[in-house]
Amino acid sequence: MNLLEIRQQFVTLSGRADLATTTDDTNDTNNGADFFIANGTRWLDLAQETDKEAAQFDAAFAIGDWRVLMENCRVVKEVWYRDSEGSRTEIDVVSQDKLREDYPKLSGEDNGTPTKWASYVSRFAPTQVGSGQQIKYNSVVIMPPTDAAITIEIFGVFHSLELKSNIQQNYWSVNYPDLLVLSALMSLEGFYRNTQGVNDYLNQINTILRGIDVDSADATTVESLQMEG
Repeated sequence: MNLLEIRQQFVTLSGRADLATTTDDTNDTNNGADFFIANGTRWLDLAQETDKEAAQFDAAFAIGDWRVLMENCRVVKEVWYRDSEGSRTEIDVVSQDKLREDYPKLSGEDNGTPTKWASYVSRFAPTQVGSGQQIKYNSVVIMPPTDAAITIEIFGVFHSLELKSNIQQNYWSVNYPDLLVLSALMSLEGFYRNTQGVNDYLNQINTILRGIDVDSADATTVESLQMEG
């Protein structure tokens, strides 16, 4: 299902026709419903591990580049670089302190072949918001700054796509649209402090999530058997 279909189900089941402006039978406009759908998406991302939460983020680096900013990144697991000939090399992870110790100048360091990376602070203190606040990003620093044009490949865990246009889809809307609608409804009940309503939806959601956990465990068992065999 796409956002339009999820929204229409949400409005129908919640009885909150005021949260969308219907123009015809196949189209409507968000009037608050998408806020709860986005909340439901994030809740499911955090509540349930899936084989689709891992993703790759590519960043084109020019000579002298040294930092990557990413939206919706939850965890960085591996960093690689790919040269102009397509050769790929994994970069070693170090702590922020170690990176600072080895490369105190950061962007002022001599260019070279990247060998180390660390997750890094990507925002300023609240009193310095006007100095380049970047609170929506996760940051990875790669040292030394590259001496050639390369592509940085970052593998990690990312939030699902936030649905913003009627035709957009994400993992939950395609594979488990019922869960996404239920999670959006639970979010709505939570904002109106309806504890019983939240618990009722949570019980339904957890029943389905337990089934997903069983499938994930079975898939892991099969993978383990294949590796051992």
